[in-house]
Amino acid sequence: MIEIKRDDKFIYGWAQAQDVIKVHEFITKEYEKLPNKDVFSIDTYNEMFDAACKSGSMLMALSGDEIAAIWYAQKPSDEKNYANDVDKFEIDKSKVIHNNASFVAEKYRGNKLQNKMRAMVTGYLEEQGFTVFMGTVSPHNIHS
Repeated sequence: MIEIKRDDKFIYGWAQAQDVIKVHEFITKEYEKLPNKDVFSIDTYNEMFDAACKSGSMLMALSGDEIAAIWYAQKPSDEKNYANDVDKFEIDKSKVIHNNASFVAEKYRGNKLQNKMRAMVTGYLEEQGFTVFMGTVSPHNIHS
């Protein structure tokens, strides 16, 4: 992980290739704890690797050596761009980024990690020229 920021509780940084397996294990473990699996769509290791290392960015929050939260976003391919599904107005597809996933470990909820990490990721991606942030949410996840 390449550290970018610290606060009084967490260290934030960009995931590297060697971190993706830990992130996948973290999400899989936390996902199994969810009473309703419909609230989160879990990506495969390869999907996470592509998002973190090939066409996107993955931010991690650590508490000591433990992953507390992740947030990752990815530039979509032309055929998988969510902008293709928008009919009401024109979207410059080259400016679209997909917010793939964010996940906070149960014991770290209540620390505003999603908000903090969203601001870091979107700030970074806006500097890269992305201005349209798109994602999907589960109707079963009231926090989405």
